[in-house]
Amino acid sequence: MRFPKHIFRIDNPNEAKYSHQRVFIVRISDYVFVVPFVENETEIFLKTIIPNRKMTKKYLPKD
Repeated sequence: MRFPKHIFRIDNPNEAKYSHQRVFIVRISDYVFVVPFVENETEIFLKTIIPNRKMTKKYLPKD
């Protein structure tokens, strides 16, 4: 599946606890949100959306 450049998918950083989940990293305005999800053959279930300061620093560094 292809996504716009302001959305991408990573493995869950806490894979020991959430090995069945993956995470979307979503840029909205100038902030990054983390959206954990589970996926099967027919659908993607979005768990929640969380504003994330650490991911904002990592993926949207200040110049």
